[in-house]
Amino acid sequence: MKNLYFVVFFLLSTFVFSQGYRTLTRQGNRALKKQDYATATIKSIQALKQRKDFKKAIVLFQNSIVFVNDWYEHKIEQLEAVSIPYNDPDDVQKTNQIINDLVQLVNVQKELLFFPEGVRLQRNFDLNNYVKDYKPKLEAARNRLFKYQTLAAQAIYEQGLDKFNNAKSKADFQEAYYIFKRVGEYRNGLHNTAALMDICIEKGSYRIAILDPANSSGRTDLRFRVINTIVNNVRTTIGKNLFAIPVSVQNYSMGYYSDNYRAIQADVVIKIIVNDWDYGSNRITKEAYSNEKKRTKKDGTEKVFSVSGNIIEDQYFAYYDVIIEGVSTADNTILYAQPIRMSQEFNNCFLLGEGDSRANDSGCRLVSNLPIPLNIESIFKNDLIAQSNSVITSWFN
Repeated sequence: MKNLYFVVFFLLSTFVFSQGYRTLTRQGNRALKKQDYATATIKSIQALKQRKDFKKAIVLFQNSIVFVNDWYEHKIEQLEAVSIPYNDPDDVQKTNQIINDLVQLVNVQKELLFFPEGVRLQRNFDLNNYVKDYKPKLEAARNRLFKYQTLAAQAIYEQGLDKFNNAKSKADFQEAYYIFKRVGEYRNGLHNTAALMDICIEKGSYRIAILDPANSSGRTDLRFRVINTIVNNVRTTIGKNLFAIPVSVQNYSMGYYSDNYRAIQADVVIKIIVNDWDYGSNRITKEAYSNEKKRTKKDGTEKVFSVSGNIIEDQYFAYYDVIIEGVSTADNTILYAQPIRMSQEFNNCFLLGEGDSRANDSGCRLVSNLPIPLNIESIFKNDLIAQSNSVITSWFN
């Protein structure tokens, strides 16, 4: 174990030394400009350990050490004035900041313990004026933080319990769930929080059936099967939402129900209505191209670069205009409605030929074989799946 400590100390010392006293001083000066007096002080001491007569490090040390204690003490006093005694959960964050500032001060004091001898400071500069013990204050702040975290967790738990006991809808149980979830930010395992969260999920969840998409675009196209594939994908992922329970129905056709969904054994039906859609590619141009360039060498001879082939430009496009609705099966009212859209169009251009690319001024990339075309169908599918899932997640997660 002693050998391990020696290795760790050696590696840390090597790392600090490898930075160089000039680098450490530059880092300290940058920190000083940002009023980060603790870092500035620590960097200056580390630099002086390597070269105790480096004037820039001495100046940095004296300019930072005179501020460091008062600066952080003032910040701590301001935070303590508004967080002692405990008022609300915001005091936890304030106490965390107090602890961070005290840790900075303690770290400075640790470095001062090893301040190198022989450093020529200004006349009448007494280093002892800046030596203080902040450890008791740090310990008190940490104890206060533990107490505050418990108080905050208890207050939030009681808020969640009030919401839970007075819940009248699934939305109320969902809200209670997220209140209980906040308890864990301050104290894990408080009372029966976990059990109450499970009940909130059970009572706040919707049984959901996703019907087959409706093609309202007027476009007759066998590729509409792609839309069906997308909807099937959304069906398989809906169960990943916290408050969604996927259910199967005998008939997924919207037309079968004629906007009356009471018979479906679900709380909500999802309708995906496609107002417009299309995707594909077109070959815009295919034309011959050739060019050559000459360059005179130092010896006076000319070098000729040439290229020839066919310019091939393809256009890709994909778009859709879709509305996603969530309809209550209890009374056929629309609970949610969200339009989603996508419109993309771009060109790919290649010079299919041979020669030297230095002679190619066509604006198209020279290739000997055409690359594999873009899969515009996949782009279309992936975008619609992503947007659909995002909308449904915002409703049931």
